[in-house]
Amino acid sequence: MSYIKPGDAIIRKKFGFWGNFYIHWGLYIRDTEPEIIEKQDIGVRQIAFGRFHKDMPYTVIPYTGDDPRELVIERALARADDKNFAALNDNCESFVKYCQTGKTPISRQITASLTLIAIGFLALLWAIIQIIW
Repeated sequence: MSYIKPGDAIIRKKFGFWGNFYIHWGLYIRDTEPEIIEKQDIGVRQIAFGRFHKDMPYTVIPYTGDDPRELVIERALARADDKNFAALNDNCESFVKYCQTGKTPISRQITASLTLIAIGFLALLWAIIQIIW
């Protein structure tokens, strides 16, 4: 796993309760004992790399930011006791991106989902208007 470096994002598919899947994000933090720090609804935790990807295919997104990788890891470890979770603005993706940038971005997954919901709502509204008029 020499191609994965501390500070890189690791993403994999994760199956939800209804059989759907979503993308789960983790931050690679250590080479000596390959380890990930992740954020779930139970909070932030450190787990073994193998336990994170569970023999599922995963993708490495290399860290390309300006901050030193050590600072990225420090940010992650500083939130190790964080038990807060909010699907819209404090999820696994936003956690990894915060660690990498020091800023709390809006999750792309959530933005895409909300966009699809809004489009669906507008299409439904348009259909109702067409029926009424």
